[in-house]
Amino acid sequence: MRRFFIIFLYILLNYSSVFSQLKDYAFELNTKSYSLENFDASPQIFDITQDQRGVMYFANQNGFIEYDGNNWRNISLYPETEINTIEIDHKGVIYAGGFEELGYLEVVDSGKTKFRTLTHLITDSLVDFKRVINIKINSNNDVFFHSKKYIFKYNSKSLKM
Repeated sequence: MRRFFIIFLYILLNYSSVFSQLKDYAFELNTKSYSLENFDASPQIFDITQDQRGVMYFANQNGFIEYDGNNWRNISLYPETEINTIEIDHKGVIYAGGFEELGYLEVVDSGKTKFRTLTHLITDSLVDFKRVINIKINSNNDVFFHSKKYIFKYNSKSLKM
């Protein structure tokens, strides 16, 4: 009886392992790697978002990188500043924060994307807000920039602490 049980167990275990290999998955992951030569910017990416058109935006040490599926474009900030976090609101506006910088991206008449800073709305006593580390947008489209020292609330009219 014991011998019969061992043979039965052996067949059962071998038979079940055969079926576990038979699944035919039609899933294929399409990936593509990009080198520094492709986008000509710092390799460290801090945050990523995508707008309604499907354009990807990458926050990095040099500011922004924009990718439309075919072409890479650097969106320069003056002075060049590290961007750490980006968030898109319900209307499609992309807000950004980084080292002593906060603002949003805007498509100008020429079709190019430009960064519009909001730091001029900050009072002089708060100029040392350091680094924006997170952005949250509520259902009223109020934008909250969370820095290491303060939380700023922006509502297209004013910036408050």
